[in-house]
Amino acid sequence: MNTMQTVLNIAELSEMDLPHIRYDISGQLVIFNTEFIADYADVKSEAITQPSTQLRTLNAWEQAHLDYVFYWLNIYEPRENTSDLKEVEGYLEAFYHLCELSLWKEAYQVVCITIDGDSIHEKLGSWGYYIQQIEIYEKLLNKLDSSVDCICLYGLGSAFYFLGQRQKSFKCHKAQLRIARKTQNHEYECLAWKGLGLNYHYYDKNKAIRCHSKQLTCAELHLISTQKLSAILELSHVHGCWWTNVKLSLYYSQLAFDLAKKMGDKKIKFMATKELLSTWLFSREYRKIKNFLVNHEAEFLKDLQDLSLQEQVLGYELIGRSFVLINDHEKFIYFFHQCLTIWQRIKHQISHRNTLQKYDCPTEHQILHNLGTVYCLKLKNPQAAVQYLEQAYEVGKKGNNFFMTATTLSVLAHCYSMLGKIPIAQERGQAALALAEEINSPILCCYAMTGLASVAWHQGHYLRSVRLILQGLWGAQAWQTTNVQLIIKTVLGLIADKLPW
Repeated sequence: MNTMQTVLNIAELSEMDLPHIRYDISGQLVIFNTEFIADYADVKSEAITQPSTQLRTLNAWEQAHLDYVFYWLNIYEPRENTSDLKEVEGYLEAFYHLCELSLWKEAYQVVCITIDGDSIHEKLGSWGYYIQQIEIYEKLLNKLDSSVDCICLYGLGSAFYFLGQRQKSFKCHKAQLRIARKTQNHEYECLAWKGLGLNYHYYDKNKAIRCHSKQLTCAELHLISTQKLSAILELSHVHGCWWTNVKLSLYYSQLAFDLAKKMGDKKIKFMATKELLSTWLFSREYRKIKNFLVNHEAEFLKDLQDLSLQEQVLGYELIGRSFVLINDHEKFIYFFHQCLTIWQRIKHQISHRNTLQKYDCPTEHQILHNLGTVYCLKLKNPQAAVQYLEQAYEVGKKGNNFFMTATTLSVLAHCYSMLGKIPIAQERGQAALALAEEINSPILCCYAMTGLASVAWHQGHYLRSVRLILQGLWGAQAWQTTNVQLIIKTVLGLIADKLPW
């Protein structure tokens, strides 16, 4: 045992020993208690030989914080069946008191204690407690060494990303990349490229591809298999969601799945399976999706329970969309309501200390938008669709995801047209077109013009409506996408209704 007792070893002491803790000349905590030291005669320590004049007694404020650390680490017991946050409350409280004492190393060690295989600071993110995560990382940043700074910056970047704060997330990952390269921390260099790529996903496909390609190159060069797989998964997703190269997306997703099977990690295999299913959705592989749902739905849902809340939401959303493609709308609605239930739990945890208004929630926007779109275009129930879409629009207005907001406005224009509310339909359509032109997106212009075409159609201006639709579709040149095909199907349905035969 080391007589240079840090507070993390305080469990080996009794409450009677707490008053004998001192600061030495270097600012370290030591025990200055002759009786205590005598019990450990086999240990040699420079601290024992120091004259008492070189030790400083803790003042009342410092002693109080130290007493609290002892209490939270050794005496506090959470109640049974309490919340996840209450389970780790003792550690978090000890962490904050250690920070007050500027014992940064010990504070970091507390939040690195593992629970179910993950450290406390990582577990908080899995449970959706992003605010607490941010507080921990901001306190530890620039307090220890470069490796801890990389961990903190990556954690901050990820938390801000999930909260929709893309500029803050980008800034953190940029700083992380700089430190990781300087210190040759190759794993966190890969993670920095990943974080930067994720922030580009819906804004600049070329930069997103470039970032994930650099992640892949770094991972292959330094033989980091998990980051190689991560990079391949992200490249598959970018190529698929931007419809740039569906064949390449399928190639990457299949490659990732094969690599994951060889690695033998259950969680990694699940993530690769999820991406493969997502790619089949982009490429509209009906038969493969149907076979997957028949043979692997139960296994997929079971494995989903082992993931973080955010990943559970995305998993349910993915399988819900899969059921839309095979026209099982009942299961789609069920799984999307599962998404909303879990998201409400996340939202409750984000709102701790009334901080929710500082963040937008892109995941919530996507769920509400997809629910509204299916009710409108698939189930022909514009009244129900409007309720979800207006909620999605309200969430979108708080953030800066112009792509999703413009898409929601376009569908709202169609819904209000079907309900005969032409003025508000016109307003929503024009707002969608303005956003689309602002970010120069042909796909969004297509969506907005079809929304305005619906307005014209329901006013009886049939030729103008068809012209607007054709103009939008021609500019978008994305005939293979699910949304565009839904638009075409909807337009053909409207035309069929007007034909006498």
